Formats: sequence, C-alpha cells, structure tokens
Amino acid sequence: MTIFREPLVIFTLVSGLLFFIGDRSDTPDRSTIAISDIDQQNAVIQYQRLKGAALTEAETQEALQSYINDKILLEEAYRLQLHDDAVVNTRLINKVKYLFTANIREPSDQELYRFYQKNKDRFNLSDTNRTGYVKAVDANAFSQVRKYVYGAWKNQQKEQHINARLRTLKNQYHVEIESAEQ
Repeated sequence: MTIFREPLVIFTLVSGLLFFIGDRSDTPDRSTIAISDIDQQNAVIQYQRLKGAALTEAETQEALQSYINDKILLEEAYRLQLHDDAVVNTRLINKVKYLFTANIREPSDQELYRFYQKNKDRFNLSDTNRTGYVKAVDANAFSQVRKYVYGAWKNQQKEQHINARLRTLKNQYHVEIESAEQ
C-alpha cells in the first residue's frame, strides 16, 4: 500500500486523529466566573431590599447562590450568543442610557418656564402634536402645560447626557465600517 507512504496522507490521518482525540477529552471546558466582595455585598443588599428586612444566614447564602446562578446563566447566554439578539441588545442599550441619565437633577420652575418660553411652538396646539407633548386645551397657559414642558425638558436633558457620554466613549473605541463591496 503505497498510498500510506505519501506525506500528505500521513499528515491528514495524524491531524484527523489528533483532532478526534482532542475533541473527545473528558475534562469539560470550564470558564472562571469571578465574584468579588463588592458583588457579594451588592447581591445581599439587593436581596435584603426585596425582603424589606435583615437577612438570616440561610437567606444570605440563598442570595449569594441566586447571584451565582444568574451569573452562570448570563455566561451561558453569552456562550450561546444570545446577546446578539435584537431584543436583548435593545434592552441593554436602554439600560446603559438609563444609567447615563439616572442622575439628572430636577429643574426649577424658572428653568421650566424658560424652556417653555424658548419652545412655545411645541406646546401651542389644542390637541396632541406629532411628538405627543400637549393635550391641554389652552396651551398658552404655562400651568396647563407644565407637565408636558417637564417631560420635554427631561427628554432633552437625557438626550444631552447620552450624547455627552457617547462623545467620551467614542474616543475609547475604534469603529471600522466594513463594506459589502469587495
């Protein structure tokens, strides 16, 4: 049998055998999930807030085990590439946006009134406009549209905060747009 003396055939057989043996190893591929002291404390605090009282030792262990279980499930979701799902991505994006805007201060009445004066055209309709800001019958009275002015002001502040954070983040990432034409 001269075919088994060919270097390419020998290489292919040995490579296949090594691949087969390596793929059948009995040791499972394990990833390390690090749980810091701060993670543990936060898990216990969150569990305690849900309960509304101090935790017993058993409840503390249950809180930690629940946190560990969630981390394992999250790692499995990443392994299964579920994070590439559009719904999951939208939720993650919205969560990051919420984190960026969570500390927006409340406006004073003077700030709201100035915002109203600068943007009166957005609040001068007797019915809801395209953007959904106004339902008041007399939109010229600030007191009638105050809650809509507040909503518009808050949305503008959120957008400004998100854009500011995005400008900072864009400096930390290099984005390459790949062309389908090659």
